[in-house]
Amino acid sequence: MKKTVLLLSALLTAFAVVSCGTAGKTDDAATQNNEIVQVTEAYEGSSEETAAEVTEAAKEFSIENLSTFEITSSDLGEDGKWKDDIGSLKKKGNNVSPQLSWGSVEGAGEYVIYMIDTSADNWMHWKSVSKEIDLPTGWAPAEEYKGPYPPAGTGDHNYEVYVFALKEPAETVEGRFDTTNEDFFEVIKSLDNGGGNVISYGHIAGTYAFN
Repeated sequence: MKKTVLLLSALLTAFAVVSCGTAGKTDDAATQNNEIVQVTEAYEGSSEETAAEVTEAAKEFSIENLSTFEITSSDLGEDGKWKDDIGSLKKKGNNVSPQLSWGSVEGAGEYVIYMIDTSADNWMHWKSVSKEIDLPTGWAPAEEYKGPYPPAGTGDHNYEVYVFALKEPAETVEGRFDTTNEDFFEVIKSLDNGGGNVISYGHIAGTYAFN
């Protein structure tokens, strides 16, 4: 009888030890899982905040908030008319992109050039990327430049050139070439890479007519 009592006592003690060990491991595992959940939630929260900041920066981008630099062109006459040569071969001219010059912009890694006809829903005639700041007449290849060809009887059309100075190459250079871009000032937001990539811009404009 005494041996039986001692054996039961030993078994109960062993069970208690095992139970305590298991409980301790369970508590440790629960603590580790809780820490993982907290770290994951913190990471997800940080990612959401970063994404929100980028989205907000993209929303805030506006050409009106940018500084400007001067552009000159030897192909723009003192009368405010572009020379005939820049016109498309469909009408008159030699379909050569106009000469452009501007001063180097501090911090700029490259420049994006657009020409749009604001008299025809921002019809895009030029879309190029350049690291140069002095572009000779005819610099742009045919796949990036299509000279003005306003329809007969529509009078003078206004052709505007924009040059955007970028810190880094744009992830995408949007804009529908040789067609309308009513949303041009939304299109150029693509150059900002989500925020802070567009440093400044230059602008020059002139008219061109069918005859």
